Amino acid sequence: MTFEYRLNVLEASGNGGYADKSRKKNVAPIPLRVTNNSSDPVTLHRDLLDVTSDGARPYLVPPQKAADDLGQAYGWHVLWGLLNVYYTSSSGKTTYIPVGPVISVFNIIRGATANAKLESDFEEESLYGVTVPSGATVSGLVFVADGEGQPLEFIYRGSDATARAR
Repeated sequence: MTFEYRLNVLEASGNGGYADKSRKKNVAPIPLRVTNNSSDPVTLHRDLLDVTSDGARPYLVPPQKAADDLGQAYGWHVLWGLLNVYYTSSSGKTTYIPVGPVISVFNIIRGATANAKLESDFEEESLYGVTVPSGATVSGLVFVADGEGQPLEFIYRGSDATARAR
């Protein structure tokens, strides 16, 4: 088996917010292309894929954990509820307009929806559990903690597959 991957893909694709959070939380999605050079199909399991990085041992995390770590913290949007507008007419009558709660609810729904989509996308693109037929190449994501930015080496136990950064 051979592996090809890219590092720092969040920054390269212009996702600065997610790239900052990835560095802060120390979890990164790594695009990985796997080619099965063996005569048998191979199913990729997270437990059988080892990662090393210059002697360190970064570890693979499930897509749900990566999505939780990289998702938006939308609970803080409740503070928008404190924003209110008062309109005073020429007759002196004051009208209260509750714009804050509307903004708050909208932002919370938007953040929760974005997080659900992120988790769904990570699950869909994950290589964990994918079967690679003999001679075929598949692409997807693996999620690495404590290893972003350093050259990585992937070793799939049970085969002679290794790869370094390109």
